[in-house]
Amino acid sequence: MLRLVFTWIILLFLTTCNQEEELKIPGIYTGTVSALKNGERWSALARADCWSASTSSKVPDSLYFFLDADVYNNGKGPVPSSTADPLPGYAFLTESFVIRKFRLTSEKQYITSIDNQNQLALVSSYYLTVVGGDVLGDKYDLDTTATSNFIQIINYDSSKAEIEGIFNVTLSLSKDANDGKVPPEKFEFTEGRFTVKVEKDCFE
Repeated sequence: MLRLVFTWIILLFLTTCNQEEELKIPGIYTGTVSALKNGERWSALARADCWSASTSSKVPDSLYFFLDADVYNNGKGPVPSSTADPLPGYAFLTESFVIRKFRLTSEKQYITSIDNQNQLALVSSYYLTVVGGDVLGDKYDLDTTATSNFIQIINYDSSKAEIEGIFNVTLSLSKDANDGKVPPEKFEFTEGRFTVKVEKDCFE
């Protein structure tokens, strides 16, 4: 039932946007990520947001961001391939890559934490595969022995509420889905780049 409701929400959205905007879905995905994943070109839809460690206001020194990059089986996103036949065209989430708790600064920020809840206030990253859109597959956590895990903001435009950055991340297999396939022991994301919009109040 929830899947059917979600599909009809997407259909309603499709009536108000053109095909050129399919890849960037307002309120869901507002950017893109690209990288070499184990040497092969990889791309994903992106969304980002901010939150503050301060309870009083969004103080710049206490403002943190997360980047979520998702891949769907249709190569686009959660958009039915045909509005006349939505269920067969339903897109399933297959991969999710996350970098959490980085700051809006031009300095290189090293990713050092495997604490995905960021209770240690350190930048962290993880990657997972998803089966059928909602079942956890293989999971990868940060390889803390790698020396080149970082994220760096190279540009941010407060008028557009848009940030751009680069990253390199190496992750090691921490959970095998045991689905009969042998997953790689590591995933190396190199030459990573992203451009994504966030809520404008992140800059206010």
